[in-house]
Formats: sequence, C-alpha cells, structure tokens
Amino acid sequence: MSNRITGFPHPANELEDLVNHAGIDLVAFEKWQRKDDVAQKYLRRFTRNEGVLYVGKAQEKARIMRTERRRSTAGLELCSAAYEMT
Repeated sequence: MSNRITGFPHPANELEDLVNHAGIDLVAFEKWQRKDDVAQKYLRRFTRNEGVLYVGKAQEKARIMRTERRRSTAGLELCSAAYEMT
C-alpha cells in the first residue's frame, strides 16, 4: 500500500481528524441505510489496487440494564432493574 498511514497523528477517538488527515471519506450511516450499497458506490469509482474505501460510522442503539435504589414511604430500601435503549 503506497499511501499507508504509518502512525496515527491524532488520538484514536478523534475519528474525524484521522480521516481528514488521511483524505478518507467519513460516512455517517442513517438508520436502516444499507452499508453494502454505500460500499458498492465507492467501489465503482475506486481505481487503485488496494486501500481504504471509506470509514463508516453507525449510530447503533444498545440495550442496557439500569438499576435504581429507592426508599418506600415506610423507609424500606427497594431495588428495581429495567432495560433501556441508549
């Protein structure tokens, strides 16, 4: 790979800075957007033998368990657990 990134010039969590520095498109996927369709669009105009087509960033929802501690009016300690989407 001729234009290889040999070291990250920015912290890894600074994705936008990294792709801007490398000249790679950052694609923020919409809900239900097909990633394969986007890849095919980039492949059609890709002229090199190897390389990075684009960097995709999905906004996926995760199901997590949340717990709460409460006190009843009688002073008893109550615990509850519930799933929520983040």
